[in-house]
Amino acid sequence: MTLKRISFLLLLVVAAACGPKKKLPEGAPTYLKDAKLWEAINENSLGFNKLELKGSGVYEDKDGSRLSFRYTLRVIKDSLIWIDLADPILGLKLVRAQLSEKEIAYYNRLDRTYFKGSSKKLAQDLGFSFEFEPLMSILSANVLQWNQKWNQVLVPQFYRINNYPQSPEDLSLGEQNLIQQNIDPQNFRPNSIEFKRPTRGELMQVQFGDYQDFDGLLFPEKINIRAVSSDENHLELDIKSLKLNQNFKTPFRIPDNYHAL
Repeated sequence: MTLKRISFLLLLVVAAACGPKKKLPEGAPTYLKDAKLWEAINENSLGFNKLELKGSGVYEDKDGSRLSFRYTLRVIKDSLIWIDLADPILGLKLVRAQLSEKEIAYYNRLDRTYFKGSSKKLAQDLGFSFEFEPLMSILSANVLQWNQKWNQVLVPQFYRINNYPQSPEDLSLGEQNLIQQNIDPQNFRPNSIEFKRPTRGELMQVQFGDYQDFDGLLFPEKINIRAVSSDENHLELDIKSLKLNQNFKTPFRIPDNYHAL
């Protein structure tokens, strides 16, 4: 090979190496290819089999009615979500509930009522659909991976991924979940997750507060959830303590003298 051809080949290699780069908006984090981004997400996710959160919370509906409470939340990965709500001042037990992928049950100690049935039935009653796996991701403050085709979007401050249709041919949305996640470039945990179902007018926005050190475990100090459909509801959870992979019980028995809703 002649010197001229070697020089030409080197020129092509250099040109390719210095070719067009993704144009980052001002304030965007360092660009990572999709594989590298997911590698960082997996390395920094909160791995667990059992998770227990304790703290206080506030629920507010569209009319401005507020309910404050203390809570204990226990999660068994891919299996069960269990929650106990109590009065914030006296500590009196108010509501106990458990949710699996197919069934939900809860009972209210104040009016001695209970509900037991499919998760889909409750979603219909609430006017907002939900899925078990995204709920598991929200409560563990992990990036939702799910079985979706994720697209990376370059924005200031965060790594953003969504599953939005990429061509006009895919815009027949139907019941499709449109999901957008902002990922913190410092810890590769979610800053926010947004769910939309445009054809049903449903919107759920989840905002995670600043991440704190809970005895060596990184977790947000707050989780805020806003759900909008025919109604608008807001839930704020303050996290006071976090335990991982410890033995705990999830007792649940509906008293005999309670009435079904």
